[in-house]
Amino acid sequence: MHSVGGAGLVADVMWYVPFEFVGLVMAATAGFQPAAGLARRLLMKNEPPTLRSFIDDMARSLGTLLIAIALIVLGAVIEAIVIQLKT
Repeated sequence: MHSVGGAGLVADVMWYVPFEFVGLVMAATAGFQPAAGLARRLLMKNEPPTLRSFIDDMARSLGTLLIAIALIVLGAVIEAIVIQLKT
């Protein structure tokens, strides 16, 4: 930050930080999806928790994780390009 200044830093990171940040948040929430599905079924009592419902929640969790990984990788690729262009 001392060599390029605050404005230069923001101008560089604005291209990849949003992808990485959203990806990290999605990856963190993916682990909670099965537990949230179970809690919803237990509290709402509209459908009983079954092994099938847990497997469905796990599949949705893995889908969320896949999107998160794609966003993180996209951010890393953009970051590598930005760094390469700056050197």
